[in-house]
Amino acid sequence: SVSSTTVSVDSNTTGTMTISPPRLLSGPTPDPDGTRHVTFLSFGTQNVIADSAEVTVSLPPGITDLEIDMRVERPTPFIAGTYNYGVTITLTP
Repeated sequence: SVSSTTVSVDSNTTGTMTISPPRLLSGPTPDPDGTRHVTFLSFGTQNVIADSAEVTVSLPPGITDLEIDMRVERPTPFIAGTYNYGVTITLTP
């Protein structure tokens, strides 16, 4: 499944933004080999995908609404429980 959130960023200058693929923070079982981790980031007319490595993009000045979605696909079903995944976004002026 896909989980999403929206974040507003206010910057007075052009900068760069680095987005990571999702990573497991906690859960009943670790991600098995072959698990696919994907972060989707949309803002303005840009659509960015980070699936195997961090991706860096330019961020315009002003207020930017970032829509962040992530997907984790395991080669085997998830065992019942609560899984927490995190995505890191780093902003640099």
